[in-house]
Amino acid sequence: MKTNTLFCLKGMYATLTPTERRLADYFFDNAANLPRTPMLDIAKACDTSKPAVVRLCKKLGFSGYKEFLTTLSAEQAITAHDNRPDFFSLTPESSADDICRAVAYWEIAALEDIVLHVDGDRVEDAVQLLRKAPRIDLCGLGSGMIAVRAAHRGLGRAGMNPYLSADVEEQLKRMSSLGQDDVLMVLSDIAQHKELMAGAARARQNGARVIAMLRRTTPEAEQVCDVIIQYAAANAPEEFCSIATRTALMGAVDMLIALAIFRGVGLPYPSEAVSPKHAKKTTKKSTRKPAP
Repeated sequence: MKTNTLFCLKGMYATLTPTERRLADYFFDNAANLPRTPMLDIAKACDTSKPAVVRLCKKLGFSGYKEFLTTLSAEQAITAHDNRPDFFSLTPESSADDICRAVAYWEIAALEDIVLHVDGDRVEDAVQLLRKAPRIDLCGLGSGMIAVRAAHRGLGRAGMNPYLSADVEEQLKRMSSLGQDDVLMVLSDIAQHKELMAGAARARQNGARVIAMLRRTTPEAEQVCDVIIQYAAANAPEEFCSIATRTALMGAVDMLIALAIFRGVGLPYPSEAVSPKHAKKTTKKSTRKPAP
């Protein structure tokens, strides 16, 4: 998703090559004039070549420099029309209104991103495992603990009784006691979740099933987990990164809860459900008084 081209570029800055960083710096410093700047002029100014400019545009998700400029021009026109603050240039001196609007902007961007990145089939797989689980344990790290609490309440509304502990040590101990077809659900917004994955591996050895909601997956997670729901937060600037990440994880949790409620967790799945007509007859028969 190209939420805002220059914001996305700033979010990628740490992963860029030295040449790409020179180009990115040029884009930042000359954003207003960029739509009218020939690609050759940019290449010369950054001591590189036109193919290097194109490669950076493709890394941003565009087909080339032309599409990059078209999108950038459209974004600038919308900003000018709406008198929208330049979120990219926020400083400690920025107004309270501009900062508050930036928070809302990045939360909306994060929710739009998870629509594109969360795989509905994986969410469906997770709901089926939860439906069959004799016991459900929830655990999380970072902002994942906020999402765990939301999952605890939401899955309760869906007819389940998951266990939640805010103590990491207790979470890890309980993982070892999970048994056949129990479910361990791990929520994390941090790149390093090795401790949780080690505990999940022990639960898996005892026959438990593991569901994970992760911002970034790892080879360890892929080996341990039955279902990984990977969400992506918008490439927000550093100041708003934790806000966007938390919003994305909460959105993914809400998707799972909503599907569980709509599927009727704890009730038969549609293919197993009794037809309304048959259910009505059965109810009538069961309430009839015996003849004297």
